[in-house]
Amino acid sequence: MGMASKDLQDIVEIGRIALECDGLVEIRREVLKCLKSAFGIEKSNFWMFRQYPYPHIDLNDVVYDDIEDEFITRYVRYYRKMDPYNRVIGANRSVCSLNSEELKGFTKGEYYNDFLSPQKIHHQLSVCLWAHGKLLAVLGMYRPKCSRPFSAREHSKAQAMAKYVSAGLERAILNQKVRKVEDVINAVCPDLPYNWVIVLDECLEPIYASGEALKALLGGEAQAAQETGAYFPLPEALRAKCREFSEAARKSTDPMSQAVITCDNGVCGQGISANIRSVRSSEDSRLLFIVVGDARAKSSEALKKSGLSRREMEIAGLICDGLKNREIGEKLFISEYTVENHLRSIYQKMDVSNRTSLVNRITFARNER
Repeated sequence: MGMASKDLQDIVEIGRIALECDGLVEIRREVLKCLKSAFGIEKSNFWMFRQYPYPHIDLNDVVYDDIEDEFITRYVRYYRKMDPYNRVIGANRSVCSLNSEELKGFTKGEYYNDFLSPQKIHHQLSVCLWAHGKLLAVLGMYRPKCSRPFSAREHSKAQAMAKYVSAGLERAILNQKVRKVEDVINAVCPDLPYNWVIVLDECLEPIYASGEALKALLGGEAQAAQETGAYFPLPEALRAKCREFSEAARKSTDPMSQAVITCDNGVCGQGISANIRSVRSSEDSRLLFIVVGDARAKSSEALKKSGLSRREMEIAGLICDGLKNREIGEKLFISEYTVENHLRSIYQKMDVSNRTSLVNRITFARNER
């Protein structure tokens, strides 16, 4: 059945709101408000669906309109097991409701008479919101017995609306994940022995920059970037160094390649020396983790407490700079064999088994005062 112009206007308006809202709670509340006039309903709810540790409705994450808290609690604790709509959730259907025959049998059961009827709920339309084959959420719309059933036209309208709401939800979920990652990085970075930190994606675009990094690279524009959350292109000199390192890291079998790069920061005209690392974030992509600061000086006390001699500390520092045994030997005027002997002693004292573990231990050692 074709939709009227009012239906199309409702779909466009709900889609606009879903795509403009930022938070998961906000988007659900605003969509539920629109549904009242768009579908002529009295009650509604909006449950999130989770994939982990197994596919399930998140009973702790629901937004609802004109439903008493008591009934939500009763549903979670007992009646959800009787809900016939739970059998179709996850069956790759966007919109579902009970037909007249199914409804006739349904009204004889405990779930209808003891749970729905006291809420004046008779007709129900459930909308499953999908994105890329995954169920994101389930939206329920309800009408009393004295009202009309949901029509075929309203089913089509709900199905068209679901695409826009799903897109808005997917965007809000992604934004939430990004904010959580930023919160974790912001919480961890102040305790790291570095002046500033930047994280780049595989396209060398910044996905995180600490406040100090913004000041160093943007100067007077740093405050505006922090307030708006806008990230910035790297200075060309630093980008060129990162590109060169990234290409080398892709060819490396080391899951966490690293090096020290030196360049002009492009803003204040001052040279910077940065430790850059390549960390595999998925099977086909890597993140570049750039840090600036005298990490070795700040971890010197920790190294001394490990019992490293002056020469061993010197070699450990050059390992952190990404030098190979031959290069260390040439720099310190000792043989490669001697470097290997020192390394075995360093590994034993630092309780590590390889270069990567050694770098991690040294790099992230706290400054003990």
